Amino acid sequence: MAIRSAIENLRTKLEDPEGTEVNITVVVDAEAEAVEEALQQEEIDAEISEGEDLAENDEAGQEEAAELNAMASALREHGLTPGMQALLAASGKCAMYGIPMPAKEGLDATGRNMTQAEALATAFEASGDSFWESTKKFFAEMWDKIKRMITFIKTHLGGLEGRVKRAHDSLSGKSFDEDKGKNAKKFNDIKDPAAVTAAVGKLLAGLKSTASLNREGIASSEGDLPAEADLKAATGYKYVEGNKNRIEEDGKDFLKGEELTPSAALLGEYQSARFQAIQGVLAMMRKADGAVADAENCKKTFVKLAEDASKTKNDGKVGDEAKNVIKKSRDITSSWLKIIGRSTKVMTRMCTMYITGCAKVRACAKA
Repeated sequence: MAIRSAIENLRTKLEDPEGTEVNITVVVDAEAEAVEEALQQEEIDAEISEGEDLAENDEAGQEEAAELNAMASALREHGLTPGMQALLAASGKCAMYGIPMPAKEGLDATGRNMTQAEALATAFEASGDSFWESTKKFFAEMWDKIKRMITFIKTHLGGLEGRVKRAHDSLSGKSFDEDKGKNAKKFNDIKDPAAVTAAVGKLLAGLKSTASLNREGIASSEGDLPAEADLKAATGYKYVEGNKNRIEEDGKDFLKGEELTPSAALLGEYQSARFQAIQGVLAMMRKADGAVADAENCKKTFVKLAEDASKTKNDGKVGDEAKNVIKKSRDITSSWLKIIGRSTKVMTRMCTMYITGCAKVRACAKA
């Protein structure tokens, strides 16, 4: 409905300041694509927001699992004592997980009850295990989200090829009119689309190396994500200081691009260099199936990491390592969700801006 309305509005109103007809097809393509892009980006934003909530819930779940395992360890070491009974009552953990609260009677001569302590410890561990199952589901769901975002690249950009070609063809044989250019309004586009295209390609390729990560690699290192220079160039994100597995905004509206002024040189860019950069974007779209396969391998990798970590959660020092592996794995996965989401937005925005830019510079071309 919004697209049809935009097209009908443009068909009746779009003229340049001098009244000369502009290329209606290209301008309609640009407006229609802007509407479609807005709808797509809303969907991507919703996926990312939901992913952030899932990550927060998983982190809280792992903290709860750690508390339950600590209680289980304390019960096995010290037994059920009056002090432990008071602690259990204050914590509310028994009621929370449907575990019968032990009676005060039944303590042995030392003031303990080891039998009840073991039963409680087993019950707490079982409750803690449920959070580890949730963690495995978290990684599976997050990587499924990433796979869906990659399919956006294929399904959405596939419909853009014709529009991009029409926009490019509309500039064939055109030269810049300096008089029209004097009154031309500035517009926004990516300043260096070739550099952005190259950086996005590197990010997508990085999924393959992430899929090959193992427990030891994650536990002993940081910086498992792409190089920061490529990250900034492709998405406008940077790494959080002190944690190269987490990303944040670099402080500006990256998707806005830079302000450009129509000129003969800019017309030439849209006829050649910028068109080639967009062709690079569309070429990546045709390779999206490979990126989806890499993301599926990442899913298997991180689900297995969670499975392996769950088996060592109570093994002293290894338990701390397992917790560290899960934290880093969660950071890496959450960052990839943002990276792929922003990359998808950028690739779409580049095509949209190219189509719009062609219409802008064509309006300043000689008749």
